[in-house]
Amino acid sequence: EVHMSLPHHKAHPIFEHIAENVAFRRARGKFVLKTNIDNIMSPDTALFFARRQLREDAVYRAAYTEFDFTQEADGLAPGPLLDWLFGQPRLLRDLNLELADLSAKYPEDHHVCQRDHAAGGEASAAEPRPFYWAGSGDFVLASRALVLHVRGYPQIAQNWQTDDLIHCRLRAVGAWQVVL
Repeated sequence: EVHMSLPHHKAHPIFEHIAENVAFRRARGKFVLKTNIDNIMSPDTALFFARRQLREDAVYRAAYTEFDFTQEADGLAPGPLLDWLFGQPRLLRDLNLELADLSAKYPEDHHVCQRDHAAGGEASAAEPRPFYWAGSGDFVLASRALVLHVRGYPQIAQNWQTDDLIHCRLRAVGAWQVVL
């Protein structure tokens, strides 16, 4: 509303990453999590967070998949909706196939949701490591200090694929990538 009240607001669009950088600077926690409004985290991801074993030298990413809801799910309360969603055989099959592919591509991240990784699993900084791109900016979890060190998202006048660039910045300073 505020933006639309400004003169020439159509000529000066708001870019989401500028707002996210403001949020990163205003945050007071040790870690910051940026997700999109349509992201749903798996129960395993929530259990991983609950263990409070996040590393300050890591950027946590989420495996990304699309899934369309059916009329059967319309009107369900949050709990039953999550039960319905994670009970869908096609979704589970697709996610398990993606997990197998990611496990092969990122062996150091394999089963990170189920094991303690707080003390190990680091690759040498000299080793080239593969980079996970899918849904790159839909889920960014990193220490606030690390995000501020790289100055967050680039402040450029576009939204398309800008979210990938924060991961490039984090990797350039040696952040360990964990794909959840």
